[in-house]
Amino acid sequence: MKKTKLVLLMMFAFMAAAIAGNRDSDPSLDFRFANEQVVQEGDTYYFLFDVEVRATVAGTFHRDMQVYFDYNPAVFGTSIKANDKITVEKIGIMAEEFAGNFKYIWVNESIPQGYGTDNTPTRYYITSETNFPGFPPSEMFHTEVPADWAGYMRAKIEISSFGHPAGIRLIGMIGNTTFMDGGQYYQSITAQPVVYAFPYGYMNDLMEYMIVLDTDPFIVSITPVESISVPFGTLLPDAILELPATTTITDSDAQVHVVDLAWTIPTYNANLAGDYEAIATFELPEGVVQSEPETTLEVTTTVTVLEAPVYTLSLFAVPEEGGEVFGAGQYSEGETANVNAVANEGWFFVNWTDLDGNLVSEQPANSITVTEDLTLFANFEEEIVEPEVFSVVLFSFPEEGGFVTGEGEFEAGTEVTVIATPNEGWEFLGWAEQPLQKEFFLSEDPVYTFIMPERDLTLIGGFGPVEVEPETYILTLLVNPEGAGEVFGAGEYEEGEVASVDAVPNEGWVFVNWTDTEDNIISEMPANEIPMTANLTLIANFMEEFVPEIYTLTLLVNPEGAGEVFGAGEYEEGEVASVDAVPNEGWVFVNWTDTEDNIISEM
Repeated sequence: MKKTKLVLLMMFAFMAAAIAGNRDSDPSLDFRFANEQVVQEGDTYYFLFDVEVRATVAGTFHRDMQVYFDYNPAVFGTSIKANDKITVEKIGIMAEEFAGNFKYIWVNESIPQGYGTDNTPTRYYITSETNFPGFPPSEMFHTEVPADWAGYMRAKIEISSFGHPAGIRLIGMIGNTTFMDGGQYYQSITAQPVVYAFPYGYMNDLMEYMIVLDTDPFIVSITPVESISVPFGTLLPDAILELPATTTITDSDAQVHVVDLAWTIPTYNANLAGDYEAIATFELPEGVVQSEPETTLEVTTTVTVLEAPVYTLSLFAVPEEGGEVFGAGQYSEGETANVNAVANEGWFFVNWTDLDGNLVSEQPANSITVTEDLTLFANFEEEIVEPEVFSVVLFSFPEEGGFVTGEGEFEAGTEVTVIATPNEGWEFLGWAEQPLQKEFFLSEDPVYTFIMPERDLTLIGGFGPVEVEPETYILTLLVNPEGAGEVFGAGEYEEGEVASVDAVPNEGWVFVNWTDTEDNIISEMPANEIPMTANLTLIANFMEEFVPEIYTLTLLVNPEGAGEVFGAGEYEEGEVASVDAVPNEGWVFVNWTDTEDNIISEM
């Protein structure tokens, strides 16, 4: 598993010096990389480094500078400026201020979060110059480049891929003013004419600075597997068992690991000689991770199916006159031989046996895989003519009517007896050789004897239900009290028949219920459906209809003319009368009283 800690491997220090004149006396500037590191911000990794500068001669001031450097696109991609992969900041002598302003500015500033530009898809370029170009050279507006290394700029580049050299190196050539050349450096503020320094050395080249994640060791190589040969006809599972079960891999720490192989042979044919590619996959052992780019976790080898030997298949009929055999001949090992034995007339095939009398098959036709010389015997026996027999099959119709016995197999011309036995409530009707029809009965005797014909015979024993006169019951209906109403539905009914009864009250009466002779309530509905299962007497009970008493409500005003009253009239007993008293002008209501001065209501 990848870890967040990162390391830098294979660091080499280079000095590319291009000398023009005497370095000890000529003013010049050296450049180098410093403070290289890899940092992680969230899920993104960045390569950070400083560019530092120093002067070879004291009193050297700088006015403007150029920095060009190449980088490896395998690590950082291409056009890192256009793709917002790089940011730079001022450090050291570039970060000095005067009167609240930086002494120096980036000339080719393009976007807020970064400076510089893409000189080529794999080269970055940035220029700085004084922020006070209108002033004469002086220490006030320019910074002296010290003889010790001083910071100039800090770059941060987003890493796209690990496991490759950074490939970062400064670009500069004496005499080539395009790249970091002499006119960019002010040497003295007093010398006349002005002498410019030139870039002298480029140190700490990061060309071979390998950037890798600190990871578990990754797979580097797989040990090949030798090819194998198998005999013709070897089944696929057996061929796979012949292949090695393991191989070894080597990781980036030069450690060797044994891995288990899972083999497949996609086009394998055990019965076709030739070479077949075998492919084995495996899983990385614990603690070993994939490489970048990934390594295919498989090995291949060749499985050769050898040519098959040829064997002879000999076939014989025993006895010879019993039949014929087919399929004898020469076959390659594993080849399928189709053998067959055909009996002559009057004979029948028994089985196939080998030279030792072992049973091989009881089927005349067989497919045999030939793996050795083989002799087989087809054994036949003469047919014995048995007397022909025919079947008698019996059915009851309907099944619940009874059962029949006597079916079986019989020789033609023999006497056959069949018996039909009806179930309770059923009677036997007759025997028929077709769907039961009385006019086609062969016999109406339940015990039927006949001579067996030269054909199969199906007989049907027909049964019918014994007819029974249904039981009848009397339904008697009475009125209680007599004369209170009328009843309907009395009479005779067959067992199970449903009687419809009804009770109709005479004027002044209402129906109450039906009861039996023991005063059990049968129904409170006048109309009913009653299944008849026994003689039955039902009584329709009635009661007189209730007529309410009529009463008169008289309302008086006291004193007369003091107001009006409402609600007087006739009412049925229990009916609620709504009364009201409304006083005339100048009067007020006091209360309601009866004729005996009892106060009834003050409302």
